[in-house]
Amino acid sequence: MSANTNSGVDKAVAGGPRIVVGVDGSAPSMRALAWAAAEAERRAAVLEIVHADVFRQEALAALAPDHITTERSILDRAVARARTLAPDIVVIGRICDPPPAKALLAASEGAHLLVVGPRGVGGWRQLALGSVSNECARHAHCPVVIVRPPARPRRPVADPSTAAPGYQPTAV
Repeated sequence: MSANTNSGVDKAVAGGPRIVVGVDGSAPSMRALAWAAAEAERRAAVLEIVHADVFRQEALAALAPDHITTERSILDRAVARARTLAPDIVVIGRICDPPPAKALLAASEGAHLLVVGPRGVGGWRQLALGSVSNECARHAHCPVVIVRPPARPRRPVADPSTAAPGYQPTAV
């Protein structure tokens, strides 16, 4: 089951380039959203934002109806952010049933690009690539962009004698 935030825009999707981005509300997914919105604007493409819930929609409706509102708000915030960043593009939002990788792989069919963050809300911090982004990179039906966080600036070494071999100090 999936839900659109814009009904009747499927014709726009079918007629031109489409970029899909996965969001879960995490900071990495919001960086991926910003990158995807800029790329959709550059390509004059439709931006499809996909949010896969943790539980199937039918189960949530029966067991935790308040959770549906929370999940919907994650998608609504992402759609609003994309429209702010790139007001001239068509933005589509979809809530899909889990698992997230399966939802994104299905959405990648016919897309020009799939954009994801390196890890989401469930990721182990020490992993460079989470299970969803890894699965997307391996099985998507289109090229995949994994938007990594900005590199941390390196701090200068206070005592060059303690620096790693090959360290070359630079003047600032």
